[in-house]
Amino acid sequence: MADLEYLGGLDDNKHLVRERSLIALEKALQEGICKDSDAAEKIEARVFELLDSPAWEGRQGGFLAGKLLAPHVENADFSERLLDYCINHLEDVESRVRLAVGELLKQLASLRGVDIYLRLQPRLIHSIEGNFDREPLEQEKEDESGQQSPRSMRSDTTIGLIWNKQTGLRHDTEGWKCLETTFKVMQCLIEGTGEAIAPHLGPHERSLIYRALLHPNRFVRETGFLTMNSLCSILRGANLMPQLDELAGWLGKGLGDNWSQVRYAASVATRAFFDGMDQESMSKVMPVLCPRMCLNRYYVAEGVRLYSQATWAEVMKDDGRKWVAECAPQVVDYYIEASQANNHAVREAACACIAELMNKVDTTAVAPFVPRLLAALVDCFKDESWPVRDAACGACGKCIGSFPEESRVVLGELYDLWFAHLWDNIWSVRESAAVALGLVVKAYGEEASPKVTAWLKENLAKALVQPKDSKRFAEMANTTTFGVAGKKPMLGENTPPPPPGDEGVP
Repeated sequence: MADLEYLGGLDDNKHLVRERSLIALEKALQEGICKDSDAAEKIEARVFELLDSPAWEGRQGGFLAGKLLAPHVENADFSERLLDYCINHLEDVESRVRLAVGELLKQLASLRGVDIYLRLQPRLIHSIEGNFDREPLEQEKEDESGQQSPRSMRSDTTIGLIWNKQTGLRHDTEGWKCLETTFKVMQCLIEGTGEAIAPHLGPHERSLIYRALLHPNRFVRETGFLTMNSLCSILRGANLMPQLDELAGWLGKGLGDNWSQVRYAASVATRAFFDGMDQESMSKVMPVLCPRMCLNRYYVAEGVRLYSQATWAEVMKDDGRKWVAECAPQVVDYYIEASQANNHAVREAACACIAELMNKVDTTAVAPFVPRLLAALVDCFKDESWPVRDAACGACGKCIGSFPEESRVVLGELYDLWFAHLWDNIWSVRESAAVALGLVVKAYGEEASPKVTAWLKENLAKALVQPKDSKRFAEMANTTTFGVAGKKPMLGENTPPPPPGDEGVP
């Protein structure tokens, strides 16, 4: 008789014990323990015992054990019972159980095909539609207390808050019932079923996924784009063409999302979208996706930046500059829009992208847009955030090197900004200003040299009389938020008021 001691640890309250028990079960199944009919019956009985457990650890262990056992049991009744449990626990009170349900359904879908999705489809759609709002539909109108319904709430995904006039602000990371995990279940079903599910993902099903991409909760949006990744992976050839523009538009929104995790998930989906795509199809979607993919190569979040750089090399190969030149009007519009974004990281990336565009791409394609691009850089040069000013400072110098004549219209203003930033308290900003002035002298020669030399003669010697401890910006706090230093609080400014009745008590 096989030793089944590990079955007892599947519902342990310690995560490590449950993981070790699952590993032991998987090893036993691979070694053919199910050939022993008594052992197989005990394992099956233990799975269903766990699925009926009142403790979430037991239910999670039951679904994960069922996932491991399903490929080794040929009895159709076994998988049918597991499917019933999955349907009943799709909205389990514990999120970890719901995620385990998704893993089991993925396994069942890989074994039984599209039948699993079709059986679950009505329940899945009902769950998604019922959980998009925080409150039931009958509470859409203001109740007697005057509280507003979710539909009367304004969501602002840019700052990560959900605004309600009556109740105030709520953060977008608050739980949204089981919406996120239900989309994860849909993702698992798509991946488990494969291309056979494509004909069954009609306009209504796709509209639910697209709706998630605009949800105020960033975790729901992230899961929505991961589901899009699975969708793009199975839609190929004839299945992809009817939705080509539609998918490109939604991916473009994700590539510009304000949250790095959502932007990364959209980048993963975009790579899958381009996988195996021909040149004709690429030409249709590039005006939407090329500008966003290009900017994300400079995005401050390292994961997004490195993944986007790898995707750019994989998708564009040696034709990156050609695609940017062909999409120059859309690229310029998007860069200028990004330079005005309320996210400092996006503005910083936009400055780097504008410099790259004016230095590396065909000048014939870029020249008509130089005045607009320079105006955007000058605005960023005056930004509150010093990383943005730093990026704009260097970018302006590089752009003048490529388009010296077109830059003359803003040259006077740029001189003032560069000279002012040579006194900046951030060393990298001072360095960027000095390098930029060097590029200006290189571009204009004798025309610029006297102006820069005169400033140096007047100001360079002042370093000898500068105090050891700089007093500039002494009124600012020694911490920054997004590169913007706040003022130091005045004495007593942040002192809380005394308790009622204690006024004047020392």
